[in-house]
Amino acid sequence: MRAKEPAAPAAFPAEPLPSEAKPALPTLFIKIEKNLASLGFFTPSSKRIKGTRKKIIRFEKVLADRRVEARATILPSAEYGLPITADQDKYFALQKIITGIRKREGVVRNPVGFTSAELLRVLGRRVTSGKNYDDINDWLKRMTLTGISSEGTVYFAGKRIFATDTFHVFERSVSLGTEMPDGRIAEKNYVWLSEWQLENINNNHVLPVDLDTYRQLRNPHRQDVGAAAADLARDDAGAGLLCDAA
Repeated sequence: MRAKEPAAPAAFPAEPLPSEAKPALPTLFIKIEKNLASLGFFTPSSKRIKGTRKKIIRFEKVLADRRVEARATILPSAEYGLPITADQDKYFALQKIITGIRKREGVVRNPVGFTSAELLRVLGRRVTSGKNYDDINDWLKRMTLTGISSEGTVYFAGKRIFATDTFHVFERSVSLGTEMPDGRIAEKNYVWLSEWQLENINNNHVLPVDLDTYRQLRNPHRQDVGAAAADLARDDAGAGLLCDAA
């Protein structure tokens, strides 16, 4: 019986076809509301700031070929202090969730529900650390209790007006296990976005931020991203900035 001949070796090793090349992952962009970016709401700091009564941001902007001054005053909670970079991190993570809601449903409505574990996964933090969950509860309170007194600085994209009023970023927040307005016990966290946040998000009055790159940065550089977003939002509005804290 004739032996089977071995297969001839290939002259060259096979090369992967271009179609077999691993595709690059798409960049993950979130969209943040322009007012909050331009106001300097999040103070660049790695340490909690308590004892500050207010933070005043003065804008110089051009309206109808006339330079005018507008002013926003950030009024922190005595208990929780001014929002800082760590609060910006969580706010950006929430915007990923909100961006997903808008893509799926076409519009964002109150309340926005999310679990603490969901937020921690976006941030790349441990979901088994009790401290991380406590930090989210404190963040919800800080964002709800911090006031913004606007003198022509908060823009409503739907109405196309600059408002003079006092606002919050979150009108209300409810944590897991606490009572909802209708008496039910919350099975996750819920936030009610302020009217201007909701209106501007749904009217695309937003700025894109590369969340993948942001999450890889160390704290001082994340502060720079927040400052850059603020500068971009103010440039878009034709505004300059002066800031005082008291």
